[in-house]
Amino acid sequence: MLRLLHLGIRKMAHITEFGIFSITVFRGVRAGRNGWRASWAFTTLVIAVAYAGLDEWHQSFVPLREARARDVAIDALGALLAQALVWFYATRGWKVVAQRRAAPNTSEK
Repeated sequence: MLRLLHLGIRKMAHITEFGIFSITVFRGVRAGRNGWRASWAFTTLVIAVAYAGLDEWHQSFVPLREARARDVAIDALGALLAQALVWFYATRGWKVVAQRRAAPNTSEK
């Protein structure tokens, strides 16, 4: 049970790490422009998957480590989930934030 729990935690860490990596790469690809474009997300995913592949290839040279295509797929899943979050926030979230800023604050007197 402990081994499975450890495996699950490690894989969730990869999803989280590549999600954060994907968001930061998207910000770089977007280069200060506003909004969301499919080409930016696609470029981000290509970079994230390429990096995951290179990381696994690097692990094949490290003693006691091995490269696995499954790990690249898990990393790609993290990047894809993050891009879905970026898309949602870009198309829905920023509008909500703008509406909240535009609305008068009724709690202050």
